[in-house]
Amino acid sequence: MKYNIPGCSLFARVEGEGEPVILIHGFPLTHEMWEPQIKLLASSGYKVIAPDLRGFGDSLVEISEWTLDDFANDIIKLADNLNVQKFTVAGMSMGGYITFNLLDRFSGRISRAILVATKAQADDEQAKNRRNELIQTARTSGKTPVIEA
Repeated sequence: MKYNIPGCSLFARVEGEGEPVILIHGFPLTHEMWEPQIKLLASSGYKVIAPDLRGFGDSLVEISEWTLDDFANDIIKLADNLNVQKFTVAGMSMGGYITFNLLDRFSGRISRAILVATKAQADDEQAKNRRNELIQTARTSGKTPVIEA
């Protein structure tokens, strides 16, 4: 389902009922990376919310550049749209960076945090250059070559 938030039409898959868990995908993936976890958690009594971040998958954006603050704000606006006040958040890779941002800026909204294959410090120049190369590849050739890289 799509949710309209400032500057973005955010797609999110929502399944199950119970305590909310928001799953934040890594770069350059989509909510689909969480498929096994979505099924397991939803069948175990959790409300699972798995968005495609702005610029990924089925989410549409009005601008082409955004920050971690923008991604975190999107997660909060999505939670607000779903009437979710407090939630567990799990972030993988770039999703972990967003989770750190949420913990820093919206700690009162987070009941638990799960960090998967991520780090707390900023990328060095080499990592930034590599990510920018992957972005360019995705723009010119689609996501498949990036995922296989």
